[in-house]
Amino acid sequence: MGMTAMEDVDASVWPRAPDNFSLAAQTLLQRNGWAITLLHAIERDEADDLGVEDAFERSIRFGR
Repeated sequence: MGMTAMEDVDASVWPRAPDNFSLAAQTLLQRNGWAITLLHAIERDEADDLGVEDAFERSIRFGR
């Protein structure tokens, strides 16, 4: 069990995605083969300024 790092995803595979959006995904792996994938979509011009931090980075920083 664990959590993947936040990874960029090709937004063009997302149905009806506007051209000016970036898409990232992070997966939480669970027991018995279950998983949850979180998607984070933001406008491209915002993406450069937000300093988005993923849960994986936070959990490492706080020793969880």
